[in-house]
Amino acid sequence: MRIMKTSVGKVLLVAVIGLAVCAVMQSAILSAKDPVTRPFQVTSQITFLDVLGGPPLTMIDQGVCSHLGKCTGFGKYIGNTGFGITYAANGDQIFWKDDGSGVIQFTGGTGRFQGATGGFTFSVLSSDYVPGPEGTLSWVFTYTGEGTITY
Repeated sequence: MRIMKTSVGKVLLVAVIGLAVCAVMQSAILSAKDPVTRPFQVTSQITFLDVLGGPPLTMIDQGVCSHLGKCTGFGKYIGNTGFGITYAANGDQIFWKDDGSGVIQFTGGTGRFQGATGGFTFSVLSSDYVPGPEGTLSWVFTYTGEGTITY
């Protein structure tokens, strides 16, 4: 009798896990089939690093983004144009580019952000120049942004 209860318990556990995986996959598939445009907001701090004395500049971004939670981004800039990846709290990624027009544009991603589009405009709240060792420089910007994201 005890062996039968253990086997039934394992079967039920596997069934529940299987149903949960199916539900998650279905929502990801539906999102990819029928993307929805949602408001997007970000509050963050960017650090631009000039470690080689010229372009490209390396960008590190940390903050809070709607639909991502705590987010961390990395990118490269040459002049006013750049590109990069922002990681959501769960590891999903959003790809972006900045063509210098004042709008950060979403160009796809991974997980629920696969095929993401939209973008946001930003306002710089503060900026600081921080000299580093032996010719390295960094600029730190705090900013907010608003726009839309479709995924």
